[in-house]
Amino acid sequence: MAINCEIACYLLEGMMNNGLSFVGSYLERKIACPVVITDVIGKIHYPDMSDMAQKSELLFMNIPDQFTQEYYHSSANNCFYYNVQNEDNTIAYVIVENITTDATAQAITAIQQSLLALKSYFSFI
Repeated sequence: MAINCEIACYLLEGMMNNGLSFVGSYLERKIACPVVITDVIGKIHYPDMSDMAQKSELLFMNIPDQFTQEYYHSSANNCFYYNVQNEDNTIAYVIVENITTDATAQAITAIQQSLLALKSYFSFI
């Protein structure tokens, strides 16, 4: 898949100016499903969960153990998981909730357009 450099730069600049929420809301608009972005241990960075700090179990998302490829669709919970890697190391996950199998191609395209911004964000936290 060819990455649209204008979109990638738009998302990178938006993330630099407005934070990770810029990328998260872009993905939700493009995919038309709720999106959760976590770090490698499953700590939620988007949406902002800081008002839930007293309930630490709400700040983390379970990542399936069998998820070792670039992406994985779980029919059990109707979620799509995308593995964001920097070289060979996982640095983050994008989880799309309530997605049908038919919509995963659109999700993959949108997430791949946002990889530069996501990698930049998670490389410096």
